[in-house]
Amino acid sequence: MDEFGVDAVIVADLGVFQTVREHAPNLKIHVSTQANNTNWMSVKTWKDMGAKRVILAREMSLKEIKTIREKVPDVEIEVFIHGAMCMAYSGRCLLSNYFTNRDANRGICAQDCRWNYKVIAEGHEETGAHDIVENEEGTYMFNAKDLCSIEFIDKVIETGVDSLKIEGRMKSIYYNSTVVKQYKRALDNYYSGNYKYDPDWLKELKTISHRQYSNGFYLGPTSEKDQNYETGLSYSQTYRLVANVLEKVDTNKYKIQIRNKVYATETLELVRPIGDAVKFKVENFLNTKNNEFQEYVNPNTIAIIETDVEMGPMDLIRIKLPEGQSDSDMDTEDF
Repeated sequence: MDEFGVDAVIVADLGVFQTVREHAPNLKIHVSTQANNTNWMSVKTWKDMGAKRVILAREMSLKEIKTIREKVPDVEIEVFIHGAMCMAYSGRCLLSNYFTNRDANRGICAQDCRWNYKVIAEGHEETGAHDIVENEEGTYMFNAKDLCSIEFIDKVIETGVDSLKIEGRMKSIYYNSTVVKQYKRALDNYYSGNYKYDPDWLKELKTISHRQYSNGFYLGPTSEKDQNYETGLSYSQTYRLVANVLEKVDTNKYKIQIRNKVYATETLELVRPIGDAVKFKVENFLNTKNNEFQEYVNPNTIAIIETDVEMGPMDLIRIKLPEGQSDSDMDTEDF
């Protein structure tokens, strides 16, 4: 990898770390969040062994991160700012592997912690038994809400970290593009020198498929407010991605790739890398496979639409969902 110009590798295991050092001495090493670094001494130890960057555990407060930055100023620090919170320490969980043989550390976690569990505690009365409260659907005692730091991202920046990490592996293009865009808007606002939180950032982050949001550990220890004990079906969103723009083919005509079924009667919204979403409508869709105009198109279709709204190849098209409807955030389409 060193020979091919790889920028860095993320490592959690000491043996792997040493192997990289011996066989690719010029390759930068970033220490994974799964190394569970929660104090400045452990971060300093990794730095002294040659690590370029340390990705801290998710279970860190702003105060603790700032202390690490002050105590170890000569190593890059990276922190998670958005995404799922694991019920195990920094994602070191084996439930998914045990129950479904799906590796939780490679983006294909089965989310077993969101399942309904019935717990039987026998022989622990003397140590102080705790009531397990459940409704008719059971109990979801491991079900953490998602981390969202957009409302205090300025405080995260001011801890002195070098890199902000967003959970995006196996997520849809709509999820990733929306999250990155909103945090980029917040960062640009901060570095303009006149920072002011914009509620529209959070509003847009709620358009994607997500669990209820929480502050994680950033503002202090978590509580029952950071868990969802009532249901495992905790995803919600307000919009659905229906297409992505491929290219402009003629004046006011654009080739698009359909990702979800969409009707010409629906109000569409164009989402660009920069700027606010733009509403528009089309009369029909030209299916490029049969060269016929259609009032609706299905996934995996390449279609041409006509509109006076200017579009580019990085743009996405979405529709507003009826209240209570939701989609998966996994990018499973095969084109």
